[in-house]
Amino acid sequence: MAQLTDLEKVRRRRARRRMVRSLFILALFAAVVFLCVTVIRQAGDLDLKTAYSDLRAGMASGDGYPVSLPGGQVTELESAGDALVMLTDTNLYTYNSSGGQMLGVQHGMASQTLKTARDRILLYDPSAEKLAVYSKSALLSSVTTDSQIHTADLATNGNFAVVTGANDALARVIVYNRGAEEIFRFSGNTPIISISLADNRDTMAVGFVDASDGKYLSSIRKFQFSYQEGDTGRVDLPGELLLMVDYRSASAIRALTDQRVILFDGDLRETASFAFGETVLDRYADSPDGRLVLVLGNYDKEKRLSVVTLDRDFNEVGRFTVDYNISGVKADSDYIYLMAKDRLHILGFDGAMAASVQINSLSQIQPVGGKLYYTTDTAINVIDIGEIAPPASSGKEAPASSGEESAPEDEDDSPSGEASLQPSGEEAPSESGGDAENLQPDSEPESAAEPESAPESAAPSGDASSGDLLNYDDLAPGG
Repeated sequence: MAQLTDLEKVRRRRARRRMVRSLFILALFAAVVFLCVTVIRQAGDLDLKTAYSDLRAGMASGDGYPVSLPGGQVTELESAGDALVMLTDTNLYTYNSSGGQMLGVQHGMASQTLKTARDRILLYDPSAEKLAVYSKSALLSSVTTDSQIHTADLATNGNFAVVTGANDALARVIVYNRGAEEIFRFSGNTPIISISLADNRDTMAVGFVDASDGKYLSSIRKFQFSYQEGDTGRVDLPGELLLMVDYRSASAIRALTDQRVILFDGDLRETASFAFGETVLDRYADSPDGRLVLVLGNYDKEKRLSVVTLDRDFNEVGRFTVDYNISGVKADSDYIYLMAKDRLHILGFDGAMAASVQINSLSQIQPVGGKLYYTTDTAINVIDIGEIAPPASSGKEAPASSGEESAPEDEDDSPSGEASLQPSGEEAPSESGGDAENLQPDSEPESAAEPESAPESAAPSGDASSGDLLNYDDLAPGG
């Protein structure tokens, strides 16, 4: 009898184990089904053909750099992911790391403006009604608007927006998803100066500029695409000329005016600002991690410029002066790059000089993945930053200095006995006189000095933007 009871217990234990095993298999199967459904839904928004085209083009073997310019005047040099993007007055090109051309198309635009976000490129003509979105290797979509385009923006999730005029309004904003389907529309009677889409949310920030009694009335408004009744937040900036608004993250919106740069949280509450004081903004750049480089002053009048670097919370990291005119500025996570006539200066965010390189006919620069690509009159070339600059400093204060020094002036000859630098083992491209391009680092990196005081009041020096200048005169109130 005891033996029968024991056998019954064994049967019950085995039955429980089988039930547990069956439940586990069922749960695993449900998880697999859920995962497959999720992947299928995501695949509905994923252009596999484009992804394959980009992957194949990115793996295509090139002959390395330098790459001869294909023709046309180079107007912009940017990056889209790991690809180099070059815009000329006639064509749009992309190149992979080995110098292979991934894309080469005629854009047919008289006046071109370029925006990039992750692996997508937005190209539009602010003097016409044409807009196009490209991947790194192909045209994805094109839009023809009813009225002249004022400005546009592109988000990393594929959404893009365009601001135009309208017959029944002063300005109209139309937002499209990554499939070029309209998802939001707004019209108003206040001029729109800037627009910025959130990268991973269906929201945007729009900058307005109006004037009354000779004074600017700027404002920033936030819009939610699922809410069609108006804005979901607003902040006014009376007396300031808004130049740019930038949706940095879900909890950070940055604005640039003629007087200061301002940081707002996601609800448009001001959290920090940095005022330009008695000087003017000449140009600016930002790094991928949110740090800012501000170039202040008027070189034509003062023969010097002040450079200020801020961290993502607008704490001052470095401040120094230079006694040469800066024609372009870019930044990555390690360095800032100041472009002067025939010379490139590489500095840490604290102002410490890492390297200074002579590059004849230097016109455009763009850092991508630890390398700096640049264009001259004849070619695209590349410098491996790690080969010419020491490890980047993470210091938070500007370097001490006993006197006012600056990065060296443009030089025609390298220091005696100095070897010519050949980036990435490639030969420098030939210039139009048959001479090889002279690319020479300074013999010893030096530190740029902090200014003794803020520059004196200066008249606006033209334009300001990341790499481009901003014409303040064209934005005069009531003009």
